[in-house]
Amino acid sequence: MLIGYAHSLSALPGEVVEVRVSTDAPAFAAELVQVLGPAPAPDRARDTPVRPVPGTRTEGRGRLQQTRCGSYGWAPVAPLRRATLSAWTWLTAPTPGRVQGILAQRDAAAGAGVALALDEQRRPCVLAGRERIAARQPLPLRAWRRLVAELDAERGELRLDVLDADGARVDGAHGAVTPWQAAATPLLLAAAAGDAERAEGLLNGKLERPLVRDGRGDAPELHRWELGAAFDAELLRDEGPGGADLRLVNAPTRAVTGHRFSGRVLQASAAPEEYGAAHFHDDDLDDARWEVSARLRLPAELASGVYAIRLEAGEEIDHVPLCVPHDRRGGAPPRSRVAFLLPTLTHLAYANARGSTLALPADPDAPPLQRLLDAHPSWGGSLYDVHRDGSGVSLASLRRPIAGLRPEQWSRMRDEPVHYAADLAVVAWLERTGVAYDALTDHDLHAGGAEALAGYDVLVTGAHPEYCTEAMLDALAAFERAGGSLLYLGGNGFYWVTSISPSRPHLVEVRRGHSGGRAWTGEPGEGFHATTGEPGGLWRHRGRAPQRLVGVGFSAMGTAERWPGYRLLPDAADARAAFLLEGVDCDADGVLLHGAAGNELDRADAALGTPAHALRVATSEGLHDARFASGPEDVPMLLPGVGFGDRDPRVRADLVFFETGFGGAVVSVGSIAWCSRLADDGDVARVTANALRRMLAPEPFAPPPQHAAAGGEGR
Repeated sequence: MLIGYAHSLSALPGEVVEVRVSTDAPAFAAELVQVLGPAPAPDRARDTPVRPVPGTRTEGRGRLQQTRCGSYGWAPVAPLRRATLSAWTWLTAPTPGRVQGILAQRDAAAGAGVALALDEQRRPCVLAGRERIAARQPLPLRAWRRLVAELDAERGELRLDVLDADGARVDGAHGAVTPWQAAATPLLLAAAAGDAERAEGLLNGKLERPLVRDGRGDAPELHRWELGAAFDAELLRDEGPGGADLRLVNAPTRAVTGHRFSGRVLQASAAPEEYGAAHFHDDDLDDARWEVSARLRLPAELASGVYAIRLEAGEEIDHVPLCVPHDRRGGAPPRSRVAFLLPTLTHLAYANARGSTLALPADPDAPPLQRLLDAHPSWGGSLYDVHRDGSGVSLASLRRPIAGLRPEQWSRMRDEPVHYAADLAVVAWLERTGVAYDALTDHDLHAGGAEALAGYDVLVTGAHPEYCTEAMLDALAAFERAGGSLLYLGGNGFYWVTSISPSRPHLVEVRRGHSGGRAWTGEPGEGFHATTGEPGGLWRHRGRAPQRLVGVGFSAMGTAERWPGYRLLPDAADARAAFLLEGVDCDADGVLLHGAAGNELDRADAALGTPAHALRVATSEGLHDARFASGPEDVPMLLPGVGFGDRDPRVRADLVFFETGFGGAVVSVGSIAWCSRLADDGDVARVTANALRRMLAPEPFAPPPQHAAAGGEGR
């Protein structure tokens, strides 16, 4: 095995990149290479077209690195001898055969300390030393109960109470055990034993208002932590006099409903008393915490582009992805007129996709990257997966090995590159054109805003820029207003509201909500992001449908043995768009651009914001069958034939052109499959080159027709 990761997907010239590597080989070599295209097949990583960067090769000692997943909290609480522990609990997974902790200060190996927990039959229990007492009934799933444990180590006395949502005692236990030795370990939340670095017996469920009293019964509060505030924070202040702040590990889900949720307020920050819980999962992962294996300093004069740290150990090889943007510090102008935007938020959303929502069986013939991922469940899932308790994964981290983010990332269902590898097909096409370009990531655009694009004439997208932040949308709109042209080469773009954590930029958050083509549905009341407080879901439902930015937006998705092409529309005869189809002819059936309209499709729609002057040059309408279907947001009622490609005219990809009114233009191709056909150097590549050539021409685009009559003052 050989795999590595870096803490960022981009780095500037002159910076040092730290790579964390896990391998069973005794040593490995690392070298910076420029990646010039995707691997030719999923099992041919070694044949990835690359250009080594001289003077960057180094070697490192090989070792296997372990990843501990699962979220919990810890606080430096003094050893407990006589105290009361309590917390509201909402259990989501039974995990038979093992203990799940609620509050614990316990060294299991030494038989010291105590824990309020759920036993192997999910019954509430109190563990003291090596003994325990337990309630009679298992804790119900997905129902709030308050668990209270009174402890007296000197007398060896324990009492457990289980209270319902109204405060009535519904179960419990009490008894005497052998007096136990207190444990000199931190107090753990959502774990049954261990310390700050290694917690055991992790919980699947929500906890609210964890509390420690300085004695039994109604003794004064000593420690109390409110989980219904500072939703993006890792460190929570102790609201009691004890002063032991609580540190959260591996990013439990915040801004989730608690036992007082009424349904009248749906934003956590507006009613923190109703959102006082955190949802812990035994497979959460924020940071794999691998040790640094190698450091590479990027050359100070390194040109912007798409790079990788190429790792080699014997016959094994791995490419750790890295984008090098042009250094704009100090207001430096761009090196090139063209910028390529690598959709790293989409890459993160799909990172380590396991198909848990699709119930895909293990496949011995799966691509090597998928087999590697299947062998390492501790590396965390994607935003398309669910946790082991069935709740959706809403947070994705950069700080972990990501098996699929590689040049050999090919589809499990079709013989074509997808996601990162499909974006590398754009890189390969740009290299063949000979046009100079700079590269930057979604993360760079989010952080830099409009300034990150200042001075570029053309922005080229990847195949699937599905996930974007508000800062990115604002920057792209500002780029158009500044006269820039946008060449959107994908489908299903600018679709999901996405947040980057302000305090932990390696974390990305998406709340699926209750609409859109989603892999899972969020819990009621949990549609707002914890990291930024903004409403999640679709940008369309926040008044920023993709059609307003690029003229097209998500229409449908589907499967086929071969993707169809496009048919010309009357707008193709308009002189304004004549440049697009230079050198391109239809076949005898009136179809062109064969194989380019597939996977996920975008359409023009005036009701959603497509400009009135936009030209629909070509469309795949009528060329799809019933295996293509609309997104749920377009099918409010289930009627025969509605939403299916053989009957619904909305199921289509549209090739669209329009002038922005500021001297630039937008060309949108309307399909994810477009980029996979660039390698053919056929009509798809020709239309794309025509668009780029015109966008780089010295003459600005004329104002749209209606603007010309009004003096050309924007759109």
